[in-house]
Amino acid sequence: MLIDSLEVFSFFFIFLTYYSFLTTIMKYQIPDILVLAMLISLAGCVSSTSQPSIATLLAAAQIDFEENRLTTPAGRNAYQKYQQILSLDAANKEATLGINTIVEQYLSWAIANLDKGRSARASRHLDKARAIDATHPNIRPVTALINKARSRTTTVYRLDATAVVQRQASKIDFPGISADILDKHAFVTIRAIDDATGRWLYRELNRYTEVRIEAMFEKNRQPSISLMNP
Repeated sequence: MLIDSLEVFSFFFIFLTYYSFLTTIMKYQIPDILVLAMLISLAGCVSSTSQPSIATLLAAAQIDFEENRLTTPAGRNAYQKYQQILSLDAANKEATLGINTIVEQYLSWAIANLDKGRSARASRHLDKARAIDATHPNIRPVTALINKARSRTTTVYRLDATAVVQRQASKIDFPGISADILDKHAFVTIRAIDDATGRWLYRELNRYTEVRIEAMFEKNRQPSISLMNP
């Protein structure tokens, strides 16, 4: 919005400048050589006002970043604004730092999704970071983490939805699932239609263990308990 407002202002400024210029020529009958000089000078002014300043672009890029518009949508994201700044000033440190921060944000999102067992989503964030700067020093370690996660085996216990909704614990093999969790020292993800159902599944799992099972919860219409080997 800030840049759009500046563009509107620039349009009216240019219009008024040309109008004033033509009025002056007609009124005072300025010689051709002076008219040419004035046109050259005016062209320089128009060029400088037709594009936002570096300070304006930096401020707009920061807003895009804070609202998670890192590389999308096209034409309205932080990365493109930083690239525009570098086209005006190749040595601009703020723009270079901004691009580096975008890469690190994508890598941070990749790790956060990996911690939740979402390796596919983690890989997408990694790919976006790599597309911006494949030489970033944290690309390799995050890639290694994702590859390690993919090599882990996952066991998924799909639960009878009716038994879960009706809280029929006897129809679900909680003792066997709990024993498998402890034997594998597995990372557990409980999926259920709502928080209350997720808590019920968690309580039933812990009925058959001496130590409390650590698990994370995700909303899903199909109830299940996933075990990921460490």
